[in-house]
Amino acid sequence: MSQELNRKRALIIDDERLALEFYSEVLEAQNLNVTKYTCPKTLLNELDGNFSAFDLILIDYNLPDMKGVDLLKSIKKYTDVPKLIFTSESNMAQAIEVMRFGAFDYIEKNFSDTEALSVAIQRALKHRNLQVENTQLKKQINSTGISNINLN
Repeated sequence: MSQELNRKRALIIDDERLALEFYSEVLEAQNLNVTKYTCPKTLLNELDGNFSAFDLILIDYNLPDMKGVDLLKSIKKYTDVPKLIFTSESNMAQAIEVMRFGAFDYIEKNFSDTEALSVAIQRALKHRNLQVENTQLKKQINSTGISNINLN
């Protein structure tokens, strides 16, 4: 039971059901609890800015009603959790755009080789662990009353 509570959580949004299921399986194989959405507007309405439960967010670039980069911008307002953008139509301009707006990584969809996605997931989760550890250390230092250290 406690092992289940300690599992990292991932949020994935892709309007293509087969892709959503495929990538969900990749995430679950890495011992992540996965929450799935197919519609960006539904995701934003249901979560209402509450993205704190997630350790990683994966967003398809080509979504109906909203581009992945626009969803990225919306989510960025609420959380600094690493966000991966994946796409079937990879190009340099898209990559630069999403990285400029806060994506942790930009990955081309490839159903025959999941290694790039797996590596990106592991890098993002390590980054997330460092974020959490840094926040905890700052709290510990602040609670001890040490005022000579500037952590910002």
